[in-house]
Amino acid sequence: MPATSTLDPTLLALLSIFGGVAVTVVAGLVGAWIQGRREHRRWLRDRRLEAWSDLLTLLRLQPLHGEAIDKIVAAFDHGPPPRLKSTDERLRSWGASRVEAIFSKSQDSQDSIVAAVTAVMLLGPFDAINALFNHLRARDEGNEESSEQAFGELILLVRAALGP
Repeated sequence: MPATSTLDPTLLALLSIFGGVAVTVVAGLVGAWIQGRREHRRWLRDRRLEAWSDLLTLLRLQPLHGEAIDKIVAAFDHGPPPRLKSTDERLRSWGASRVEAIFSKSQDSQDSIVAAVTAVMLLGPFDAINALFNHLRARDEGNEESSEQAFGELILLVRAALGP
């Protein structure tokens, strides 16, 4: 004896249609969710790459400004060279404008570093931020070896966070 359905054939057709639509909608939502997560990871990686590369570049350039300022200050501490004694005013004028330009660049550099550190702190990762502060602390204390070691650790952590 053949099995007969207790459902009306029209109702069975409608259930099949709406069931197929429901499965399609759910699959579409799951696919969109997966794609959104993938795009967010890609966006986060790009922002991290941008923030960390800006910050690391600024950190490597910052000592150059400090060295230039130190050289100019040292030159003025010792006075102008003997052959320039007759042009003291011109030397002071040149020196003042040069020092002002370097201090301005240095201030811009400091502002840029603050902005870059803020971006990095927002984007993470936490381990790399800790390594960054270890590097800055060692550099400020004048411990060159610890500073370079922390910088190397920082680079490794940033590379790991950015992925292949």
